[in-house]
Amino acid sequence: MNYTHKNIEGNVNVSSPTLRRELFVLLGITVAGVVVIYIALGLTVDLLVAWMPEGFEDRMSVLSPVVFDDKTEHGKARGYLQGHVDNLAREAFPDKKTPYRVHIIDDAKPNAMALNGRLILVSTTLLKELRSQNELTFVLAHELGHYAHRDHLRAMGRSLAIMVLTATIFGDNSTISSFIVNSLSAMETRYSRGQETRADLFALELLYKHYGHVAGASDFFERLSKQDSTGPYAYLLASHPYPLHRIKTLNDHIKQMNYPVKKLTPVSEELKLR
Repeated sequence: MNYTHKNIEGNVNVSSPTLRRELFVLLGITVAGVVVIYIALGLTVDLLVAWMPEGFEDRMSVLSPVVFDDKTEHGKARGYLQGHVDNLAREAFPDKKTPYRVHIIDDAKPNAMALNGRLILVSTTLLKELRSQNELTFVLAHELGHYAHRDHLRAMGRSLAIMVLTATIFGDNSTISSFIVNSLSAMETRYSRGQETRADLFALELLYKHYGHVAGASDFFERLSKQDSTGPYAYLLASHPYPLHRIKTLNDHIKQMNYPVKKLTPVSEELKLR
């Protein structure tokens, strides 16, 4: 007796290739739709931020973490930083009288950041690693560049848009929602790198305006690149550009604008932490 193979029709344990294909097509359409909506929301956020009055931005200070620096050994340095930021802000925004606050935080990383409410945080490690006053000026001017472009408000608005979009479509606990959030967050890192580049160029212009030359503009990034052994591919999903790329962008702009590079100004004694 010969065995004859028969195709099994209608078996619920065997998934149809057509159904799988339709599922992937539906998922692709859904993801594409979400991306389109996300881009539209991002453009809307950028437009709203551009038209947002400064008075509204001042009220955003309630969303910033409360930071106090009561350590007496940092008081002198903080006072110096505050005065320096005040001078830079007057040069950067001559038509505005909005104050900026500076605080020193204990952090193992050499870092500075701009938060809502015009609050600039500078780490103790960054102050200890400074090699010149020009380098400090560039770092502080970079943070002022974020305020000039309202990057902190854009980041907050776009993050809120992502959360609302995914929660509305997929729900808070959905696996697909988590996948979409991660995918959109990866897109945000590219947007963030663009913000960092614009802030670097803003800082370069302010550095030139303050000193009449641009020495020290890339010093921090040069040291950072020597300490970094990961290479450029590690920065594909990072919020900041690869240090060597930042140095090249700055040097290209310096060459394009024919900015002079002169002698560095030593770090002030008041910035040396006790």
